[in-house]
Amino acid sequence: DLTFDNPNLSLANMPQKAHLFSQWLHGATANKLKADSEVKLFSKKTVFEGFNQFVFDDPSRTFETSSQKVFDGNLSAEGKVDFDLKLEANNSPPGMLLATFNTRVFEESGNFSTALRSYDVSPYEYWVGLLVPKGDSYYNSISRANDHEIIFQSLDEKGKAAAKRDIEVTVYEIGWRWWWDEGGDNIASYVGNNSHTPKQKESLATDAQGRASWTLKKDTYEWGRHLIRVCDKESGHCAGQVVYLGWSSNNGKNPGAATQLMLTTDKEKYQVGDVATVRLPKSIQGRVLLSIENGSRVLEHRWLDLKPNQTEVQVPVTAEMTPNVYINMVLLLPHQARKSDAPMRLYGIVPLLVEDPTTHLTPQIDLPEKVRPETTFSV
Repeated sequence: DLTFDNPNLSLANMPQKAHLFSQWLHGATANKLKADSEVKLFSKKTVFEGFNQFVFDDPSRTFETSSQKVFDGNLSAEGKVDFDLKLEANNSPPGMLLATFNTRVFEESGNFSTALRSYDVSPYEYWVGLLVPKGDSYYNSISRANDHEIIFQSLDEKGKAAAKRDIEVTVYEIGWRWWWDEGGDNIASYVGNNSHTPKQKESLATDAQGRASWTLKKDTYEWGRHLIRVCDKESGHCAGQVVYLGWSSNNGKNPGAATQLMLTTDKEKYQVGDVATVRLPKSIQGRVLLSIENGSRVLEHRWLDLKPNQTEVQVPVTAEMTPNVYINMVLLLPHQARKSDAPMRLYGIVPLLVEDPTTHLTPQIDLPEKVRPETTFSV
């Protein structure tokens, strides 16, 4: 068995004492047997009891799983050994870590017994989370026409409110760019890339209950995806959430990123035989190049004449669209007598998730409820 002086593991209280004890099944001590212990660190979702509605993970950070040998030696005559445990993270994790210890004790023959133990590990001494109001529009987007209050909560590593913490809020605009890439197998596909542009930064301090509030002001940011990120200046922990800002009801003009054509669908998932409705912003008369594509080829493309004030396009869902396709639209506005400030060409892409019930497997297992050792049974 592997135990620690403090079972609440934290990178801030390293190193600490670990205790390994082993004995034979019949109770005899594992006298001076060889033993080793290795630990793997994994990233996991961060949840603090009583603050489940807050987000404490940072989507802009990644953590690579790492292995560390923490002990390699022999037990004492009593089958015990104490050693210093020192865990290290190879970078700043997005949130809480899970440490899985694989401890082995070797018999003289070379066979060994294994014990697996898992513990939560706190990479930060202080944490900060954020609570963003839920959107009620397509894909949970929130309106740009209203102010939205964002709540922040500071905690210590035990999940208790931490007062008077200095935090910093940053809003990033997430840009997305697509381009065609043709590989050696002559298969052309879309390649995408994110770009994060900081739009606003502000310093705050939490109150005696570890709370602070901040307003995402209306009509301040363009429509599209944004990352709201908050950091504890001292501990280095950050949390963030991607929000989608919808069209502003009192802004009739196209946004600054006017070449982007915001597309939405009437459902999140479709079945073969459905008719999908793809919605696009209200526009003057123009022509649309509609392309239906999967990860390897273009299934269909055709030109559509967009009527004045037309905001919907119908797309029949077929079996070859499973499990998903992308609807790509290029809107060409009239060259002459244009009444809009928008560019002549606008681009948009939206996924369609498609299910085909006829391809679902529903296996059932038939076997006896109880079987005796050393007997044969059928499954």
